[in-house]
Amino acid sequence: MTNSQIVKQFVNRIRFVVEKPGVFLINDVEDIAVFILGYKIATLDRLKDDVVGDFMNQFQKTINEHFSTGDNIEWSRLIRFHCVSNNATLDFFKSSFDEFILQIELE
Repeated sequence: MTNSQIVKQFVNRIRFVVEKPGVFLINDVEDIAVFILGYKIATLDRLKDDVVGDFMNQFQKTINEHFSTGDNIEWSRLIRFHCVSNNATLDFFKSSFDEFILQIELE
């Protein structure tokens, strides 16, 4: 499996989870972060490179730039800090993740 196929599979999985969060017991952005961490750990066992980790590091940089932090703060913490409810964190993650994917596809 190539790196681009791995990223595409990961993106499709995350989009599915975000579309149906109740099925996966996802209530907020922290639950998504834990899901992604588990996915990263699972893929590290069968891949030599941390493709998913590198991808999420790029997403984290994008979120930090969006909020103009000047630091490297974890993306889930930034989203939590700027949203008022659990549903708002999920909505913001979904929209910013989709924007990030579009940005990468245009490059």
